[in-house]
Order: sequence, then structure tokens, then C-alpha cells
Amino acid sequence: MDYNDTVAYLFSLHRLDNYYDLGQMRRALEALGQPQHAYRSVHIAGSTGKGSTAAMLASVLQSAGYRTGLYTSPHLVDFRERIKVDGQQIGEQDVIRLFQTLRMLGLPLTFFEYVTAMAFLYFQERKVGVAVVEVGLGGRLDATNLIQPVLSIITSISLEHTDILGPTIAAIATEKAGIIKESVTVIANVFDPALEVISGIAKQRNSRLVTDLEKVRRKSTNMDCQLVAYQGHDITLPLLGSFQLRNLSLALTAVRELNGLGMPIGMEAVRNGIETVSWPGRLEVVRQRPLIIIDGAHNSEGMASLANEMARMKRGRLVCLVAIMKDKDKKTMLESLNQVADRFVFTTASTPRSADPADLAKHVSKPYLLESDVTQALRLAEAQCRPGDTLLITGSLYLAGDVKAMLGGKKAMHAMEMAVAK
Repeated sequence: MDYNDTVAYLFSLHRLDNYYDLGQMRRALEALGQPQHAYRSVHIAGSTGKGSTAAMLASVLQSAGYRTGLYTSPHLVDFRERIKVDGQQIGEQDVIRLFQTLRMLGLPLTFFEYVTAMAFLYFQERKVGVAVVEVGLGGRLDATNLIQPVLSIITSISLEHTDILGPTIAAIATEKAGIIKESVTVIANVFDPALEVISGIAKQRNSRLVTDLEKVRRKSTNMDCQLVAYQGHDITLPLLGSFQLRNLSLALTAVRELNGLGMPIGMEAVRNGIETVSWPGRLEVVRQRPLIIIDGAHNSEGMASLANEMARMKRGRLVCLVAIMKDKDKKTMLESLNQVADRFVFTTASTPRSADPADLAKHVSKPYLLESDVTQALRLAEAQCRPGDTLLITGSLYLAGDVKAMLGGKKAMHAMEMAVAK
């Protein structure tokens, strides 16, 4: 198979991803010789912010001279975004080769199990010194949870994937806390009742719980970056939004803890790493007139934070192009956005998981238009904007990827999922 065939086949395995059990993943890694133990790792779980935190930490580690692997999900435009070494995406031929290696094991792996095992093996081959690994879903039964990290991080906890993780914050916290390993420090940015749950599990596992995060202060902000003060130094953070300051605090706390574990990381590496970090699709300004912003907020907590930011950032009228997945808390998400939006265009992202636009429209009181084709929906949304207005694309990382690809004259790689599913 060529590269496109390989990725299409992987996407076809999404139908298996509702089966959560570490047995097959454990067998696969054993057959591969446990590649995930060939390097140090940092494990990051959470409802929001884990990708941004992972990207910041990986950038700092790379700046400090460590050969750094970064595993995140989902991707925005290109499948290869998920697996990086020193900021460079995995090559197409490596994707084909590693997939074939896994396939020859003859195990019925899911999409995420395949990709996770490929990442672990690739990091071993590239001789990374440390890998920053983001949890896909939950934590306890996530395919990434067979690593033995030197440090664990839990970014935040909110109601999400309640059909899988449980109906309450406490239940979801239990699943996220499943990444806590015996005698391994865990950093957490959570509050009761999640904090009580995580504290209890950390105590059971003799793990030190760190909730005293490094302090950062925003000095100024514009449409390109934020200037923050940290330990007497000014650092330019090229990611927008006050929520990124929380993620930055987590990343800097991880740096502090890694220093204490014998991994030297100086202030110059911190500054360089933060100032060069890239994490697209999160309050990303892609055009100035009209102001077009892409944000992949995809749960109630993320959308509430985004609505607060848009109240401050928007120019003129705020037109929102929105697609949300069927399994999300659509009502709560749209109630937040409805408070700052002037009008909506509802569409579907290129995945069968996308909710019917008409179902989304039931939750807003502002004028709206419906267009299921995302390409036409973007044109329709742009037509609603005057030069001094703001267009926000949000509700799903799938939609964020679709629009970024279209603006770049490409096609989002996850669009293959739609074709395979049909």
C-alpha cells in the first residue's frame, strides 16, 4: 500500500475504537520489545489544554538540547502531525513501514492502538531522549498508558465523553488519574471534587501530588502573541488566550520538576522553547480583514473559555461557523457562544461523527444559516462578514482542520475517514 492507502486503512479502524482494553496493546508492545521503555517520557491527560501543554513542554525540552518526541491527537490537517521528533513530522515512508511492522503481528488493533504503537517504535528508532505523550481519551485504559513516565500531568477535568468515562466529574477524574504511576510525581491543575479523587489515588500509589504551579503574569497582548512575565524575565508566548497562561504554568512546573529529576533545563531554553512553540488551531488568527480566528474548542469548558476570549478580541460583528460532534454537550457549548455571537452558520465537519446542523441551531437565539457542505459553509460565513467584522470557526478540531486545509489550498487528511466510513 502507498501512504494514502495506509492512512485510509488506519482510519477504517476507527469503528473499533469504542473497545477499551489494554490487552491487545500490551501484547503488541511485548512483541515489539517494549519500545516505550527505551526513553524517558512525560504523560499528559486532561479534558482541555493537554495538547498545548505538551507542545510547550516539548519545545522547551528540544531547546534544552534533548532529542524530543511528541505524540498528540487528533491532527488538524495531516495525519503525520501526530508523531514528531524535534518538531519534525514523521515521514510518509516511515508511516508505511511502521504500519506494516505492526500489521505483521496479526493482532486486531484499533486505530489509536496502531498509531500509538507506531509512535513508540518511531521514538525508539530515532533515539529520542524524552517523549512527551498526550493521552487520547481518559487515561486508565488509554493505549498510551503502558508507558512508565518520569512525570505525569493532569491539566483540567470537565464533563466529557460521559458515555465512556462516567457521568460525573469524580468518575472522569478517576479515569484521568489512571495515568498516575507508583512513586511518580503528578502535577495537577484541578479543583474539587476532581482534586479529592486525584489526591486519594496519588496517595494510594505513593505519588507526590504537585498543585503549586509556577506563576506567570500577562503584561500585554495583541493579535500575534502575549508578553508574559516569569521569574523576572519577559517571555513572548505566540499562543493567544488567557487559558494558555494556565497551560504555560503547567509546562513551567513540569520544567521545574524535571530539573529536580536530574534533567537540566535552563532559563534560556525555557525562553527559546516558549517563544518558538507552535500549536495551530487554538485561537489562531489566520486573516486580518475580516478578522478570521480558528479555535478547536470542543467541550463545554473549552467553549466557555473561548467565549470569554472572544468578548475581548472580536472586532465588529461576530459571525460563528460551527460544527460539533454528536457526543458533545451541544446545548451548553452553544449557550456560551450565543452570548457573544451575532449570527451563526452551522455545518458538518468531514467526519460521520458530526452533528446535524439543524440540531445545533435549536440551541441558539441569534440568526443562523444552515449549510452541510463545509466548503460552501465557509464561503457563506465569509459572505456574512464586512471587512471590520470577525469570523470565528469553532466547535471541533475536525472543523478547524477542514478550514485550515481549505485556506491553505489543501484537503484535510481526516476527510478520508468520511470516505472510508461510507
